[in-house]
Amino acid sequence: MNEGETASFIINTTGVSDGTSVSFVITGITNDDLEDTLGVLPTSATIMSNSAQVSLPIKADQTTEGNETAKLTLSSDPTKTASIIINDTSITPTPTPTPTPTPTPSGSGSGSGGGGGGGSI
Repeated sequence: MNEGETASFIINTTGVSDGTSVSFVITGITNDDLEDTLGVLPTSATIMSNSAQVSLPIKADQTTEGNETAKLTLSSDPTKTASIIINDTSITPTPTPTPTPTPTPSGSGSGSGGGGGGGSI
């Protein structure tokens, strides 16, 4: 999946009552990686019909940082994990170099005799 899209994890269960909260930890990304609509990484989901969905709207930032891997790990059983690779689609703009000023020749203007420099006849 790419930045700017929503990462979705599905937690499937068997025999878990509707309304049961399942705790988890998400690693590999931070709150800064999320769209402001979500704000913070969730830490739980509610089971309905033996599953729960965790949706993470990933921000399309303008920072080139490389691909990231979001990993969800169940708190009750750390051997139960799922991962999603988030492709970095941002390209940090190439900075525009500041032009070097061209020095102005000294002694410009018209003059007579020697050393006037730059004058016209």
